[in-house]
Amino acid sequence: MNILFLTSPKTFQVHGGLSRQLHQTKVALENLGHSIEVTSSMLDHDHSAEIIHIFGASPDLERDVSRALNHEVPVVVSTVMYSNRSASTLRRALQIQKLTQFIGWSYKPDLNAKYRICHQATHLAPNTDAEGRLICQAFGISPQKITVIPNGVNVKRFEHSTPTLAVERLGFDEYLLYVGDLEAPRKNVQILLEVYKKEHNRLNWPPLVLMGRLGTKHPLQAQLQEDPMIHWIDGVAPDDPLLESIYRAAKTFVLPSQFETPGIAAMEAGLSNCSIAITQAGGTKEVFGSEVHYLDPFDEDSISQAIHLALSSPPSKSLFKKLKVLDWSEVGIQTEAMYHKICSGFSIHAFQQSDA
Repeated sequence: MNILFLTSPKTFQVHGGLSRQLHQTKVALENLGHSIEVTSSMLDHDHSAEIIHIFGASPDLERDVSRALNHEVPVVVSTVMYSNRSASTLRRALQIQKLTQFIGWSYKPDLNAKYRICHQATHLAPNTDAEGRLICQAFGISPQKITVIPNGVNVKRFEHSTPTLAVERLGFDEYLLYVGDLEAPRKNVQILLEVYKKEHNRLNWPPLVLMGRLGTKHPLQAQLQEDPMIHWIDGVAPDDPLLESIYRAAKTFVLPSQFETPGIAAMEAGLSNCSIAITQAGGTKEVFGSEVHYLDPFDEDSISQAIHLALSSPPSKSLFKKLKVLDWSEVGIQTEAMYHKICSGFSIHAFQQSDA
């Protein structure tokens, strides 16, 4: 099958979970014999694909969804979206938009773009059941239009990693680790730094290592210089061997995001023998169950308590066993089955009529 992967140009700039999901899904499907092309615009494509898979319901891709449908190509969207607001609150926001659009005032434009993308697409592939329920309830999408495709983890890579490169780079191990976008407000890095600076001396916490993209003029740069216990490593390419080594040398991994769906970095950390403190918001509990320490991302005391408990706890052996079956190869098999279902049992026009 010829498949086109489409995503926002921003995906490749961040090197975050979405780029990892796209890359690993591509590899898994190619191993199953499919041909994959990756682009950031339908204008650069000759429309020879049998199916188009969009990664991220990004507003800047809305026109590309329309272009794909105009050429009668089935469009799947891995939505990768969540909100701490209830479905009813999101519905009210959409209703306000309908009332205000006539006076030229755009209310929640990104939310409305995501709404339109989800309705236009042939099929949706959220990462978790929680994400799927929110989309159905907030946007009025039929559950039949949704197939949950979980995130995966490269089992061989992270299960057998070594700490050597990380120790050579940092000069120490057994640290508290965060891996992800440092600039995105949703990731809550500012709050993490405030909690760490306030608590690490009193509670005798190990050094904090932050790994991720951060512009030279970003306000966080100054804060990173204020405490010698805080160390920053710039973001690396997804296949850089330093990444798995950084996980392996850590004692505890923390992900204090406002929400996650469900957090590929935390899955990689769990396979790398880290104890984990992670946000309770989003789809995290579907993957991590009772094997991690959950935190309220809007409560500094909760963040501090979860980190301290994780630092005081051994890695979860049962979580390790659970993550071992979530290899990207299995994600590829599930994605392939979804494609066949869409191509054989559904038509674009049938979906458009069912959403009308």
